[in-house]
Amino acid sequence: MVKPTDRALTRALRVLTGNHHGIDRRLVRELIRELRVRYPGKSRSWVSRSLRRFLGGGVRALGGNAWVVRGEPSMGDRLPQYVVRLINGKYTCDCQAGPWGGSRGLCTHIGAVIASQVYEELMRTVYAAVIRVKCVDTELIIPGGGASVEKVVNGRETIYIVRTDGEKTLRALLACNDEIRELTIGTGPMKNWEIKEAIQGTGKTTREG
Repeated sequence: MVKPTDRALTRALRVLTGNHHGIDRRLVRELIRELRVRYPGKSRSWVSRSLRRFLGGGVRALGGNAWVVRGEPSMGDRLPQYVVRLINGKYTCDCQAGPWGGSRGLCTHIGAVIASQVYEELMRTVYAAVIRVKCVDTELIIPGGGASVEKVVNGRETIYIVRTDGEKTLRALLACNDEIRELTIGTGPMKNWEIKEAIQGTGKTTREG
């Protein structure tokens, strides 16, 4: 599990959310977690600098898989802006145009664009319920369908994420060890980041067992 409490990222989180009061600190924490999970080989500095560019309003979409990232002299940028493109599944940036640019790989201009995309994904509203159970052997069954069920084992707990195409009340059967219980599950609007937070054990859930 990626721990978002690393000192460098914690300091970055404090600074970033302090300067951008409209963004929930918990959302930024999930954004950091996602970047660390998806790009485990990148440094903490890369994550924090990429977030600094994005949260500072430095990313603007041009359309057609192209973005403009504002240059930041304080971060060593020599140009007022850089264009990031996604071509055949690979990101490129204007900063890679020089003789040594190709060695930069995923620069923090690209990192800022990736952060903006992950942010949009985390901010997407879905209809869901998160149910947490403590059973050795468990299964959640929704007779008649009408929902998708994702099962996540997190330590000694099992977490079920129930998703529907709208706000619904569902009848379900929960097998917990040798018991079978009837449940009423209500799905409602949630952000994707709230679901991820709940899976990590820090968000609101319905607890059974």
